[in-house]
Amino acid sequence: MRLLDLGYERWPDERIAAHAAVEQRIILTTDTDFGAIAVRRRDVGVVLFRGRSQRPAVMIGMLKALWTSHPSGIAAGTIVVIDNAGIRVRQGPEG
Repeated sequence: MRLLDLGYERWPDERIAAHAAVEQRIILTTDTDFGAIAVRRRDVGVVLFRGRSQRPAVMIGMLKALWTSHPSGIAAGTIVVIDNAGIRVRQGPEG
């Protein structure tokens, strides 16, 4: 679901993160601010696309690879960076 489709495109990042956490959704984004928000909040997961990986066809392929390698999903507080070097998964701090 896209924020634009829901009419949420003007929401502040923190409100988007809070909404995603309540609905137990993962944020897919090119906005690096969400990585810092995920570390701070610990209740929302983020997949961050960087570099050439921002092309839609590449993004879809990399997401398929991510879901294949993590079939149980991405936990809250997890940050995934998908870039030209591949996929890196960083689990958020416990607590």
